Amino acid sequence: MPRKKTLQSNFSAGELAPDLNMRQDTDQYQNGARSLLNRRCLIGGGTKRRPGTWKEEYLAGRTRLTEWIVNRATTYIVAFGDGSFQAYSRDVDTGDLTAAGSIASSLCPWTGDIWAEMNMVQSGDTMFLTHRDMWPKVLKRTGAATWTVEDFDFFNGPAGRPEQPYLKFAEPGMTLTASDVTGSITLTVSGSTAYFTADHVGTYVRYHKKSTRVTAVAGNGLTATATVIERLPETYSLTVGSSDNFAVDESIRGGTTGAEAIITAIPDSTHITCILTDTLIAFTTSDTLIGPQASTTISGVSTTTNGAVSDWDEQMFSEVYGYPACVELHRNRLLFAGHATAPEYLIGSALNNLYNFNVDDASDADAILESIGDDSASRIVQLHSAEQLLVATDRGIYYVPESATTPFRPSSIAFFPFGSPWPITESVQALPFDNGVLFMSGSTVIKARPTGNQAQQWDADEVSLLAHHMISNPTDLAVTSNFADGPERYAMMRNDDGTLAVMQLVESQKIRNFTPWSTDGTFQSIASIEDDVYAAVNRTIAGGIVYVLEHFDQSITLDAATEYATEAAMAHVATGIVATYGGTDINVVAAETVHLGVYPPSVTSLPAGPFVAGIYYDSELETLPPVIDGPEGQMAGDTMRIVECYAYVQGSQRFAADGYTLSAYQVTDPIDEPPPAKNGPQKFGFLGWEREPTILFNQPDPLPLDILAVRSTVAYS
Repeated sequence: MPRKKTLQSNFSAGELAPDLNMRQDTDQYQNGARSLLNRRCLIGGGTKRRPGTWKEEYLAGRTRLTEWIVNRATTYIVAFGDGSFQAYSRDVDTGDLTAAGSIASSLCPWTGDIWAEMNMVQSGDTMFLTHRDMWPKVLKRTGAATWTVEDFDFFNGPAGRPEQPYLKFAEPGMTLTASDVTGSITLTVSGSTAYFTADHVGTYVRYHKKSTRVTAVAGNGLTATATVIERLPETYSLTVGSSDNFAVDESIRGGTTGAEAIITAIPDSTHITCILTDTLIAFTTSDTLIGPQASTTISGVSTTTNGAVSDWDEQMFSEVYGYPACVELHRNRLLFAGHATAPEYLIGSALNNLYNFNVDDASDADAILESIGDDSASRIVQLHSAEQLLVATDRGIYYVPESATTPFRPSSIAFFPFGSPWPITESVQALPFDNGVLFMSGSTVIKARPTGNQAQQWDADEVSLLAHHMISNPTDLAVTSNFADGPERYAMMRNDDGTLAVMQLVESQKIRNFTPWSTDGTFQSIASIEDDVYAAVNRTIAGGIVYVLEHFDQSITLDAATEYATEAAMAHVATGIVATYGGTDINVVAAETVHLGVYPPSVTSLPAGPFVAGIYYDSELETLPPVIDGPEGQMAGDTMRIVECYAYVQGSQRFAADGYTLSAYQVTDPIDEPPPAKNGPQKFGFLGWEREPTILFNQPDPLPLDILAVRSTVAYS
């Protein structure tokens, strides 16, 4: 009976999807596993039991977590819920959290599903929040534990006008007539279909770039009463030598005066009606009228009833048209996009004034209002500030090219697509990771990366193809670096089934892997600051459903854990295990290495504390079937037997392989002391023949287990 020894020296490909079980010809198969449940991959190739979690605080209900970083010494985890906000101050040394203020529910408009879907960007003491059904909000930290929220308030310009973005939502050919140029006036739209609604009251309408504010709407919806904020441009009747070769909506100017106007009507062969666009200079009777196609003399000038103009627009953010869905800070500008009615527009503030959105004449420092201009992308869903601005849409990702000589400015805005036309998930905000940016497209993870090529500055591809089985429409994303004080960095995705998919990606070292994390309950949200990762978790404790804010910590191996210094503290009536967890099965680990089982422990003499009490979670590593080349070729699917294996471990405790459990103690170990950590090769022997034999390593005890490599001896016929 021939035998062959195999050595799997690393698990850097992570847990592979089941449809790769027969791809024994790939490097990923050689370095992958069938299961890595509740384990994380190490940079050196080994795999480690995932960290447990400390129970930090109880939450009021379903919660979305995000980080708030003021500076390196002042950081928070903040929790949004249905009409709620709670902040938790983070200890920068331990990662522990302390409640640090909240906002009254009556002041939190993110109700229904808004809190779970809204987009946000934070800098210093300020966070901007957006959702297409909510006026943009400004959340501010006003003290160590005090917070305020208010409506986004636009900068006030001349005459007190709000410098907000405007757009013509009406059909291009629809005109607007103003009854006067000052005071309370009547605005009338062309056509016979109702246009104005009750929601227009209080909104701003601009007549040829000059603003009015609607105070009432007529029942027919064709007229509205408005107060003039800025004097409206005058309409003039010009008596000319000939109106031939002039046309309505053409721009005209005075050859001598330099007056500028737009033609609104041509009543006859010797008269032209126009509205001044430069109100500082008017036409005179000694002027020459110059148009695109012709010129003529002016012999008479008089004011007349305001004309119907097609150059009019309305404020973009309102109950009438909705609000922007996403927000970002980029190059000293505040950017909005994904507007409910104009979703293809990028809206940017003036340079160095985050509250001024006056487009004016589109000079370099002016605000930005630009359509993405691509029929294949109808809606912007996310913005991300990187080396260039990345614009994610329902049909893929674009970048806005910029450089030292061509900065981010109105006059040079352009949108360049890259990668495949993935529909980017709106509610999961992109994050920087591994010298690139991660986006979600349904159940696919997309990584965008700069190319260094000026012709095509960004590229992107799918990085989750080999682990698609563990990714299910993620709803949240967090990234962490130097996790547990090690060199590893991970991206963690919260799936819609309440599990986590954890990705390690170091493309420069050709390392890419995923592992699944689960718990007794469901993960609701995740957030991270540097090497600390936090989760909002839905659990059943003491017979009831609770929501818990928890902190991952590699030094413990239980979830929702609490530390007790002494045996008496565990048994305390008011604060002990029973008071905290009720009748829930709670495991207890003493001195990090002794598992006492479910509380109360069966042993009468307990080791010294401290004691960590918490909820058990499974952790397993299952290898893939061995790759054997027999005399007639590869033996995939043939009957084989794994005779024995050596698991190379480090700093580990008792564990099992295919049901064979190592003893916690060797015959030479003193049993009155905690079992020593196991290091080096641990031998297991097996019986039985199988067509696809694997080795399943799991843990009867919630204790540390680091598996660095597995060496097997395989018999085949």
